[in-house]
Amino acid sequence: MQNKMKFPAKGGQVAISGKKTEQIKIGKIISNKMRRTLIVEVKRLKLHPLYKKQIILTKKYHVHCQDVKKYHTGKEISIKQCRPYAKTVNWEVVDIKKEKL
Repeated sequence: MQNKMKFPAKGGQVAISGKKTEQIKIGKIISNKMRRTLIVEVKRLKLHPLYKKQIILTKKYHVHCQDVKKYHTGKEISIKQCRPYAKTVNWEVVDIKKEKL
């Protein structure tokens, strides 16, 4: 029996017909100094079990992309899980989020 969790509208799991669900996250680029790898910081909210206060948890992901020059520090992007490119790199860029004016 599968345990299905509810995910926020920003990210989560996307069902593809006939395939496994792929995980998509939204985060901010904090480094683009490597050749084909970005470092993206993803924030999420968690409820403390005892005090019922929302806690912000952050995690850094190493993300593969072909053209690092078009991604700048501070931009929001969406990433998805993929095959491992290196020991720590198993995410890739989906697209850049457009900023609201």
